[in-house]
Amino acid sequence: YAHGGGAAFGAAQLEQGVFYGVLVEGRIVAVAGTHLVSEAYGVAAVGNVFTHPGYRSRGYASQATSAVLAELIRRGIRDIVLNVNQANTAAQRIYERLGFVRAGVFFEGPARARWPRP
Repeated sequence: YAHGGGAAFGAAQLEQGVFYGVLVEGRIVAVAGTHLVSEAYGVAAVGNVFTHPGYRSRGYASQATSAVLAELIRRGIRDIVLNVNQANTAAQRIYERLGFVRAGVFFEGPARARWPRP
């Protein structure tokens, strides 16, 4: 994750989530995981998918993400979602091949609450 801006998860996510990686010559070169998993509600959010820049375009992200999805399905998770940057067409193609369908567009940016509300 250090090659991609750092990790976007907390320690509890590692303990309670699902994470898989791909090893090449003893080195982790791709990872995929979850932002949240709720077996009680049958929902999970896939995230933290990253491949080291020197190992991209070899199918490693697909392998790691497939392993995460297989584990979530094994646990009985019915609704599996994710989000991906609109400019990241390579990732979008991977997710579509894995069976994801586009449900909408989101916008991400900084926000600040104005209290009290006018």
